[in-house]
Amino acid sequence: MVLNGYVGKDKLYEIINDKLLSLGITEDCYPLDSFKIVEAYKEKLQIELKPFPTVLLGGLLYKDPDDVMSIMGINSLKSKKAQNFDVMHELCHYWLHPAGEHLCYDSNFIYQNKGIEWQANEGAAQALMPKNLFKQMYIYFNGDTNKLSDHFIVSKTAVEYRIKNLRLLPPSKLRGLLYKTKKARHCTICGNLEIKQGDNYCKICGNFYFFFGTGYKWSVYGDGPAYVNSCPECKLLLDQNARYCRRCGSTSTLFHSLRPWYEDLMTMEDTPACL
Repeated sequence: MVLNGYVGKDKLYEIINDKLLSLGITEDCYPLDSFKIVEAYKEKLQIELKPFPTVLLGGLLYKDPDDVMSIMGINSLKSKKAQNFDVMHELCHYWLHPAGEHLCYDSNFIYQNKGIEWQANEGAAQALMPKNLFKQMYIYFNGDTNKLSDHFIVSKTAVEYRIKNLRLLPPSKLRGLLYKTKKARHCTICGNLEIKQGDNYCKICGNFYFFFGTGYKWSVYGDGPAYVNSCPECKLLLDQNARYCRRCGSTSTLFHSLRPWYEDLMTMEDTPACL
């Protein structure tokens, strides 16, 4: 698919997700090595690592109009993490944009319009740091940009831009969503405190590992729709906000009616009223 004009973020993400799925890439494959993805096109796309005159130039792409052999150049002076993003950026040009030459400077990373550089940056960010997976790991690492950078194999700058672009709460406010409780059994992933004796799985995120002792609890979870919720496998009656069965871990009958637990908490527009 070649994009010749404006496309919204949601549509762009859909295109990138479909492209990755066509290559057999799912969330189980993360983190991604962009160099290995380029290998899937080795018959028509050649990649070269060379020192560029300036580190501000991340990559370039010559897309062959006859689709015989295109050339991708990546700056060898940049870090491996930065190269991983730059390769994906150029690959997005290869996927989405007309034949010709594309020179990509770091200055385009922040200051960009809704044209092809924006599409390449947003596409690369979605490919390497998928929206929902990134939000989940943002909570898991408590907003630590260094750990997120290591986890997704991208630069800290790319992580910071992704956080800003997705409008995620800063770590200080993230911690403000929690309150301490004593001698509480809680989920180590989402902080759910509503864990009953004998539960095998967290009803909110499906985690199977709990911690007993001083813990934290998220200040809010939606109650869910006013319908009966149950486990389709073991037939256990579940709370209305349960995404998973606390006994067997299967998804609940209301799973698809409930938003992902991390989306309930992480977007600025959905900040709980208690803040």
